[in-house]
Amino acid sequence: MKNSNSTIINLDSASGIAWQFCPENGDWGEIQVPAGGWRTQGHACDAGTYRAEIPIPAEAAGQVVRVAFAAVNFGAEVFVGPDDDHLTLIAEHLNGWLPFTADLTPYVKPGQTLLLVVNVKGRKQYLRDGKYIIPQGGTWLEGLADGIIRGIELQILPPVFIED
Repeated sequence: MKNSNSTIINLDSASGIAWQFCPENGDWGEIQVPAGGWRTQGHACDAGTYRAEIPIPAEAAGQVVRVAFAAVNFGAEVFVGPDDDHLTLIAEHLNGWLPFTADLTPYVKPGQTLLLVVNVKGRKQYLRDGKYIIPQGGTWLEGLADGIIRGIELQILPPVFIED
């Protein structure tokens, strides 16, 4: 989507972005994003890492560039860099079901790709003495979604913008 002030680019698998996932103590493989997280795609784990090469359009020059997550359950660390050996932590988010953004502006090179890596901890990573230390939804639902569970997009915004 594009209007006179901003450009929004869908980063989900359906838009052509090739996502990979590595479950804790596992190996890298393809995964659909969002598609309801990793559990719905056969991964029985409590943490994992997503990664994808994100193309940065030339029009991003001089603009604010950020990635927006509609929901990641339940804890996320967002890293970016040119490759796996040169990643920088740019955002952390703790709380499922809620949207958040991460500013990519200092790390993007318009016209090139950027590696986006998201380490995600599922709800069981936040279980202490039989109780969850985060809002997590239904303790009774064993198959509760973990991972990138809703949409993800690249936002290219003017240097000054009004939000909400």
